[in-house]
Amino acid sequence: LLHEIEVWSALAGSRPGRIDEWWQRVLTQQFHDIIPGSSIAWVHDDAEAEHAAIAEEIGAEVRAVLAPTGKDTTVMNPSSAAFSGVIDVDGVPVHADIPAFGWSSPCPTLPADGTTCVQVGGDITVTGGGTSFTIDSNGTLTSIVHNGRDIIPDDDFAGFVLRADTPAEYDNWDIDMADANRTAEFVAAVGPPTVVEQHALRTTVECTYGTGASTWTVRYSLTGSGRIDITLDADWHESERRMQWRVPTDIHSHEAVCGTQFGHVRRARHGNTSWDIARFEVCAHRYVAVAEPGFGVAIMADGPRGYDVRNDALQLTVMRSPRFPDPEADRGRQHVEWAVRPLDSLVDVAPLEEEAETLAHPPRVVSGSPTVPNDVVSWNVPGVLISALKPADDGSGDIIIRAWETTGGRRTGSFDVTGTRSAVPCDALEDPVAPALDRDGTGYAVTLGAFEIVTLRLTR
Repeated sequence: LLHEIEVWSALAGSRPGRIDEWWQRVLTQQFHDIIPGSSIAWVHDDAEAEHAAIAEEIGAEVRAVLAPTGKDTTVMNPSSAAFSGVIDVDGVPVHADIPAFGWSSPCPTLPADGTTCVQVGGDITVTGGGTSFTIDSNGTLTSIVHNGRDIIPDDDFAGFVLRADTPAEYDNWDIDMADANRTAEFVAAVGPPTVVEQHALRTTVECTYGTGASTWTVRYSLTGSGRIDITLDADWHESERRMQWRVPTDIHSHEAVCGTQFGHVRRARHGNTSWDIARFEVCAHRYVAVAEPGFGVAIMADGPRGYDVRNDALQLTVMRSPRFPDPEADRGRQHVEWAVRPLDSLVDVAPLEEEAETLAHPPRVVSGSPTVPNDVVSWNVPGVLISALKPADDGSGDIIIRAWETTGGRRTGSFDVTGTRSAVPCDALEDPVAPALDRDGTGYAVTLGAFEIVTLRLTR
């Protein structure tokens, strides 16, 4: 929400009066024992209440800045990557094509790529966008086929597993290697999967799983994009157990590509050294991916998650249930989302980063036509994303763009923002550090090195 209010305020030529306060309150909740959930219950309750209050306040400010008029449905895209995909409008899937930092109406016609569903016995197969998945009566995905090739090896399946989670100390902080290496307990569905949505744009299969103490309902959705979106709603009451979602991979890859805040790192999938062995659980921002030439797969999320990328599987840690210092940590209602993205290649991670950007900053549906300018940001620097588009802190009305190179290579291109007359490189404090960028008929020329972060001040 902070990202979104900064985008729309900058394009509208305003700066919210409480933006500094909101940032300070949010960053307070980033304290090292608050953000990972390793505090006492009192702190967790306070953090949840504070986040809810901030979200309500910023949401009201977003609506005020957009100031939509009329009753037509409009879809806003706060991401620096153009969005083309399926969204929900009043519970109905519709297709939308939206420019970066812009808005549009839902498309009146359906795209060529749709979805189909076939049920044979207890197995349900959903197909769309060159991808298909099959879920059986146990609630396991027995195949994920992309362009004719199965990601999952024969006689294996993707599904939920439970592991003991009993760190020797620092319960809420640690996951112990011994627990990660123990044999996991497979969790089967408590009933057969059912098709709960069958639409040309999207097909969704729902399945419920459970243990003696907990239940969780999962929706597997496929659209013409070929990405499988997974949504979990749980009533979680385990104790010292960790749940993972495991997808085995029939892919020859010695390393996994793990997203970071501004770039990615490559981590070994084997235990050749003591350093490799210690990486039995790793953190990644937005995605982990494995690939061989011409084929691969990624698990995507809207933020940082914990993963086990060792050997021949990718395992996402979905939920834990530690006992100290908060004996009720993670218990109760939980909502978690992730996705499986089949890949044709991982030579260039730029397309994956762009999709991850739209997943982290999803479109917003509003009633009416917004008053903010539309489609005024032209960004033609392949492999470079804008992490922040915001009003200048000094209240001058200037626009600040913070961009970063995603692939680990050198990138050159041009950009423009309608109504601006200069673009000056700055430091993180928004003070100039170099002469203004050259401008020609295509916009301002810019070059970024590998994983470089640049800050630019644009003057109207």
